[in-house]
Amino acid sequence: MVQKHSLLPNFAPMLTIKNLPIKKKLVLIFIGFILITTGYLLLDNHFQSKRKKLDLSLNKIYDLEVQINQMLYYQNEFLLEGLIDPLFFETGKCPPLIKSDSLKALIMSSIDKLNQSHFIHSYEHLKARLATLHKDIEKLSGTLDNITMVSLQRGFKAYGQEGQMRQYAHEIENRFNHLIELSDLLLLRRHEKDYFLRKDNAYVVKFDRQYDKILKSLITGADSKEQQKIVELLLAYQNKFHQVVKSEETIGFKDKTGLRAELKHLTQKVNAGLKVIKRDTQDQSEMIFNDYNNYLKIGLIGYFSILILLSLFLAEKLTQRLRYVTDSINLFVQSDFEKTTLFSNEIGKDEIGNLAKNFQILEHEISVHFKNFRESTIKKEREILEKNAILEDAHTLIKQQNKDILDSIKYAERIQTSILPSPTNINRLLHEHFVIYRPKDIVSGDFYWIENFRGKLFVCLADCTGHGVPGAFMSLIGHNHLNQAVFEKNLFEPDLILSYMNIAIMATLEKNRQSQIVRDGMDMALICVDLETSELSFSGAQRPLIIIRDNELIEFKGHRMPVGGFISSNVQYPMDRIQLEKGDQIYMFTDGYTDQFGGPDRAGKGKKFKTIQLKNLLYSIRKDNMKTQKELLTEAFDLWKGNHDQIDDVSLIGFKV
Repeated sequence: MVQKHSLLPNFAPMLTIKNLPIKKKLVLIFIGFILITTGYLLLDNHFQSKRKKLDLSLNKIYDLEVQINQMLYYQNEFLLEGLIDPLFFETGKCPPLIKSDSLKALIMSSIDKLNQSHFIHSYEHLKARLATLHKDIEKLSGTLDNITMVSLQRGFKAYGQEGQMRQYAHEIENRFNHLIELSDLLLLRRHEKDYFLRKDNAYVVKFDRQYDKILKSLITGADSKEQQKIVELLLAYQNKFHQVVKSEETIGFKDKTGLRAELKHLTQKVNAGLKVIKRDTQDQSEMIFNDYNNYLKIGLIGYFSILILLSLFLAEKLTQRLRYVTDSINLFVQSDFEKTTLFSNEIGKDEIGNLAKNFQILEHEISVHFKNFRESTIKKEREILEKNAILEDAHTLIKQQNKDILDSIKYAERIQTSILPSPTNINRLLHEHFVIYRPKDIVSGDFYWIENFRGKLFVCLADCTGHGVPGAFMSLIGHNHLNQAVFEKNLFEPDLILSYMNIAIMATLEKNRQSQIVRDGMDMALICVDLETSELSFSGAQRPLIIIRDNELIEFKGHRMPVGGFISSNVQYPMDRIQLEKGDQIYMFTDGYTDQFGGPDRAGKGKKFKTIQLKNLLYSIRKDNMKTQKELLTEAFDLWKGNHDQIDDVSLIGFKV
């Protein structure tokens, strides 16, 4: 029900003052604001010009601080990484050193520009401090140059004095191991390495004692030329070692001695000098800003006082009728859009009066439409509640199904793990070895099989078609047929075992090759080592065998046909026989490692790791033990993969004879 009422107060006195539109009243007040603001801006502009000059000098000092910190950072980076960077020892330069030199030139230029600024010229003590800072940076740079020069002389690994020292040691080991006890030479090398690791002169003394012992223990009766040559090599080795020790002492240890201590002292001095310059500059700027702030406070107080008075006057003259209209709107809303208002003509003829009359018309329309809207909303809310209930039931069902599937896959993982050789058995059969086994999903299409039967050691690494659950099922089939071939059929030749498995897998899966082509097979590398004769037999199905002997990498490629796959049941797999030697390192791997995408182009698709890169990596780490090789191979794979997803199961086995 629409109720009409009039609560209009008496606005007649206000209307008789000035019957002007609100726009004109605001224009007059705005002109007053402009006049007041102009006066304040003129005062502020005077101080802003001073402030800009001061800010320019302060920014230059802040920039100088950043440049010095960057230079010190790159110097520290050079000491941490540059001294073990081959590029530094080849060219005498490295990125941190180049950046440090570039920043030094920039810092000197910045100091010169600061000395020419108006602000610095006004304060003699700041000029003196900048001059001292300039000298300290020159000394710091000179000390770093000395460290660079001594470090180049000292060298690292294959470079400089250390490189020459290692060459003498390797020549002694390779040419004269029949004249020197290997244990004595290894102990001498151990003292050398202990010194480099611990920086303790006690190991220099131990080195010299062991050196004297070796000279005395040279086998008598040997060829005199050989004795003379090995004595010369031992003396050269000792001299180079002492040269490296002297270089180490000149450079210093842990920033406490030598050039490193001097560099640390100068770094602290530069930081302290820069801190004093920054503090003095900030003190001077604070004094200037305090003067500015005092004038600013007085101006702001006067400015805002006038603004407040004008605002109160405007609020009093213009908002009285607006409050009445607002109260009427609130009454309409609180009555649930049912009570409407009847305004008197005394509300005025300006914008507020027109607003009141238009609102009166709007009230009626809102009242009608809101009633219809309420009915429609109630109906839609009921429909939404019904749909939400259906969605909640579906979500609960999907969540339970996902849990059931995941539980099943985890149980499958336990089953698959049970068929793989236990670490205890692997340690018993392969003394020095490593196994990298990383499924793409929870379960894997890769599996490995290691057995000792009738004096023969069998090692097999297989990659079944697919990965995840399908691949895991195939791995169970492959494992079962391997056991049948060796333990039931007494097949010991790898080529015969692969031929048997090819037929057995095809028979097991019972596919119709005429109606469709199905490639449910596996790639395999299988070796059999006769433990009595040390002869290795190898046969492969699309997987190679790699042997590293001394400094040579030998690759035996398998057959281009997989096992199974329904290509042919009469595939003849070739077999290689190799007479093993002590120290041989044997490797087998699936294509998950070499097919992984990654590399420098990590933002895009990336590229494959490839077999040639893996062979180069295996060759480069051939002198490390198997545990270290595993760590390096894992680290290289993770670094290459980066943020890319793992695309396949990854397996790699290596062991040493």
